[in-house]
Amino acid sequence: MSVLYPFRAPAGWPRAGLGRAAHDAPPPHQAGFLPADALVRAAAARSRSAPPAACPRRGAAAAQPVPAPGPAPQPFAGHALPDRQAVEAALRRQVLADDYPCVAARSALNRGRCQLHVHGRLGDAASARKACEDLQRFVGALQADPQPDAPRTWVSAYAEEPGLDEAGFERALWRHLQLMHEHDAGSHGWSPAHSADPADADFAFCIGGEAFFVIGLHPAASRLARRAPWPMLVFNLHRQFDALRSAGRYERMKAVIRQRDTALQGSANPMLDDFGTRSEARQYAGRAVPEGWSCPFKALHGR
Repeated sequence: MSVLYPFRAPAGWPRAGLGRAAHDAPPPHQAGFLPADALVRAAAARSRSAPPAACPRRGAAAAQPVPAPGPAPQPFAGHALPDRQAVEAALRRQVLADDYPCVAARSALNRGRCQLHVHGRLGDAASARKACEDLQRFVGALQADPQPDAPRTWVSAYAEEPGLDEAGFERALWRHLQLMHEHDAGSHGWSPAHSADPADADFAFCIGGEAFFVIGLHPAASRLARRAPWPMLVFNLHRQFDALRSAGRYERMKAVIRQRDTALQGSANPMLDDFGTRSEARQYAGRAVPEGWSCPFKALHGR
C-alpha cells in the first residue's frame, strides 16, 4: 500500500515550532499520537463493553444501525501502518521546531517541496518495490519542473516496529535500499557522477538514475534530530547540494546545520564528514558506526 500526499505548509502556518520540547516529548501515544494497534484495541474494548441492543417490538420499524467509524489503519503482516495525518503532524512539529537543525528541510517544507508517502514495512520486498516505483515517478517529474535543483525532499514512512533498536534499524534500512536498487536496476543505470561502491568517498544511493543522500529516522535514534515516531527514510537530491556549491552557499549552510545540531544534542555528531572525504553511506542510518564498519549494500551495476 502506498499513500501519497503533498507536504505543503498551509497559509499562515507558523514558521517556529515547539523548540527542544518537541524532541524531548513523550512517546507518540503519550503525545496525542496513539499507535494504530492501540486504536484498534481500544475500539474492540468499547465494543465488548457496550450493552446489547434492544430487540425491536413486533411491527415496529427496525432501528437504523449506527454508522461504523472510518476504517482502522490497515495492518501489514501484523504491523499497523501509520496514519498519514499523524505522520504529517509529527513531521511538521519536528521540522518546524525552533531548534531543528536542518534548515534545508524547513525550506523544502515551507515551499511545498516535500513529498510524503506511507508504505508497508521497512525491509519488506513488496514495500521496497512500491517505494522504488514511487521514487522513480518523483525523479521522472523533475524533468518537467522549472526549478529541478531547488531544495526538495521525498519521504517514506513505514509500519511500527516495536523494540527496533539502532542496529536493527540499520539492518532494515540497508536491506530496504538493496531491494529498491534491485528493482530499479532492471530499468535504470547508476548516476555517472557517483560511485556505486558504498566504500568509496563519492558514493551516493541512486534510483531512476538520480543520486540521493538518504537519512534514516526512527524512534530509538540516539541523535535527537533523527528521532521520529515511525521508521522513515528521507531522500534528498544530490543535485540540490551541487547547485548550492555552484552558488557558493553550501559551506555556509553546512556550518549552520552542524552548529544547530550540536546545540540541540549538546555534542557534535561524530558521523559527520565533509563531502568527498569519506563515504556518506556511514551516515544514512544515523548510528555511530565503528572504523571497521562495512556497508552491506552491493550494487548490481555502476562504477
